[in-house]
Amino acid sequence: MKSNQLKSIKIEHLRGSVTPFTIPFENNKKLTIVYGENGTGKSSICDGFDFIANGRVGSLDEKGLSRTEKYWPSLGKGTNDISVTLATKDYISKATLSKTTPIWSPPSPKPIVEILRRTQILKLVEARAGDRYKEIERFIDVSKIENTEAALKRLIDDLKREQNDHSQQIQGSLNSLKEMCPIPDEVSNIADWAQQEVDKDFTATNEELARLNVLSTNFTRLNTHVGKLENFVRAISEAKGNVSAANTALQYASNKVSDGAADLVDILESAKRFLMISPNPSVCPLCESPAGVEGLQARVDSRIETLNSLKTAKWGLENAKQKLLLAQAEPEKLLRAFHSDRGLFLSSLTNGVWSTHIEIPSPCPDTIEEFEKWYKTFKALPDAWRAYKERNVAEQHRINELKKALNAYKKALLLPSENSILIPRIEKMYDLIQEERKKFTDEILSDIATEVGRLYESVHPGEGRDKISLELDPKKRASLDLAVEIAGQSGHPPQAYFSESHMDTLGLCVFFALARKDSPENRILIIDDVLASVDEPHVERLIEMLYRESQSFQHCILTTHYKPWREKYHWGQLREGYCQFIELGKWNDVAGISILKNTAVSEVERLELALQEQPPDYQVICSKAGVILEAILNFITKAYQCAVPRKDDDLYTINDLLQAVSGKLRSSLRVEKLISHEPVQYEDYPLGSILDDLSRISGARNAFGAHFKEISFSLMGDDSIKFATKVLELADLLIDREWGWPTIKSSGSYRATKKETRRLHPFVKPS
Repeated sequence: MKSNQLKSIKIEHLRGSVTPFTIPFENNKKLTIVYGENGTGKSSICDGFDFIANGRVGSLDEKGLSRTEKYWPSLGKGTNDISVTLATKDYISKATLSKTTPIWSPPSPKPIVEILRRTQILKLVEARAGDRYKEIERFIDVSKIENTEAALKRLIDDLKREQNDHSQQIQGSLNSLKEMCPIPDEVSNIADWAQQEVDKDFTATNEELARLNVLSTNFTRLNTHVGKLENFVRAISEAKGNVSAANTALQYASNKVSDGAADLVDILESAKRFLMISPNPSVCPLCESPAGVEGLQARVDSRIETLNSLKTAKWGLENAKQKLLLAQAEPEKLLRAFHSDRGLFLSSLTNGVWSTHIEIPSPCPDTIEEFEKWYKTFKALPDAWRAYKERNVAEQHRINELKKALNAYKKALLLPSENSILIPRIEKMYDLIQEERKKFTDEILSDIATEVGRLYESVHPGEGRDKISLELDPKKRASLDLAVEIAGQSGHPPQAYFSESHMDTLGLCVFFALARKDSPENRILIIDDVLASVDEPHVERLIEMLYRESQSFQHCILTTHYKPWREKYHWGQLREGYCQFIELGKWNDVAGISILKNTAVSEVERLELALQEQPPDYQVICSKAGVILEAILNFITKAYQCAVPRKDDDLYTINDLLQAVSGKLRSSLRVEKLISHEPVQYEDYPLGSILDDLSRISGARNAFGAHFKEISFSLMGDDSIKFATKVLELADLLIDREWGWPTIKSSGSYRATKKETRRLHPFVKPS
């Protein structure tokens, strides 16, 4: 994502945003300070950035809540009401929530946001080494290399284990060879003997077994003809007897009726069939006489019934003759099948030369009678052939197992020599990868540590604690040690020696150093109210460091409830030109989060506004001018170590401070004001005359702005205006509205603001 300026963020119904809340960002200011008391909604603003970038609300993490989504919406709203919109110069990104699933529109690009909360500070500097590593591991992610290392280490261990166990493997392989079958006594080299066994050629044997299978099958087919001819002869004899009996029965039935009755039955049956077709003939179908036609069909049926026994006997004879014909045909079929199967058998019997291990029968006779005698002689041969085949199959199985055992033995013999070559090479590869990985991570950690030291020194100059080290524990994986140098001795954990303020500063420096490692120009930094413990002397340097470092990022947002920061900002003591200051109002359940108006206006700007009001409020003008003058005089007296009256409460009046700036110091005080950059040109302004004028009219402040006095009724309002105008003149000369107060002494000859827009002389108080 290309870096571009933030324009605004709108947060709707997320956490404290009861009503839609928008922060507009000022142009060309990459640092935004959000000030507010506790409970004004600072964390909700941070959660808005967290939600639109990461789809989560991190402020609720690690607070003992199992699932936090139900606590994301503001009171009275549901998750579907949540919406955050971030507008930049180049794009607008919006995130909503569907039940518990964040949805972005458009899906990309998403802003990149890093948030530093108090819990992150603890993880960065105070947590255990393993937890600290998790916070920075994405910057030194070498997990794939570590996986490779682990795989190589496992391979080395496996190869060594194989090498150490090779003698047992060899012995085990020999034992397996011996178990395959008894070893002849004359065999001296088991492996050679086994190789000879394995090399045996079973091609001819397998071909013979295949031919034997065919021979056995054909022999079995001949078995189906045994005893069939005898059965068929017996069946023919029985059929002939049945025909003779049927003839006898028919003769008997014929004798019971008149001669020719047998022929009459046929005639009557024919007549019946005719009458079924023509039931009412006009003449007799036999004699063609019309007489006797009446009732002819009934008389035929009656006559047939009388002759039934003769009919039955006739049918029995026909049936017996049919069965006899069938029985007489079976031997012919049997002979044809027998000769076909005999031919197949003789073909398989003469197909090739049989080994002496197989008993072969003589050729099968061509008659069934001789065949049955032959079969009884050789019927046991199939069992012998089956046994022979099973012995061969078992032998070939033994040879296969022997071959496996022999291969295992050969592999076991090769292992020691192969592993002795492989192991040193793989160990060298392992050491090289490990060395490169450590070098890579050490360089990254060294860069981060150097950056942390630089940032820390800018906030705590001269304290001698800028030598920070980040080191991976060589005995542990993913374990990061953080150490500092104290009193010339390195390796000390900061938790044991640093104050809370120093630890917070260190955590912030680590956070900045890490964030700069990964595309800082596309990254928004959020620092959520973690620096309240920073003490007064370091506040200005810390803010200056934030100003400076924020320029590397897309934007930096700092939330705080630390009131001195607000006051310093208002007095222009923290201005460096890049900061936007936002002050939050008190939160309530109706309006939610709110921004106070005009809180970014400095005290000097407030005095200008008061002078412009009509009619002027002289009391407000004098009061504000007096406060500003006290601040300026306090700055000058401290800068030049002026003597002021000692008081129990250390509260000094304007007169006390004005009198302290006297003599040579007052006459030599001057400001060089930058009026042109190209070429660089300054204009010189003495301050002594302004201080003299203020000494003469400072009483107006007491009369109008500080106390209730009757004299104020008779004084002219012009005096208060003159007093305020003179204070404003002094403030404009001494304080740059953009670059603040002249506090920098690096030149050695004057005090200056940032960018040297003001130069205050002299450098030290004249003696």
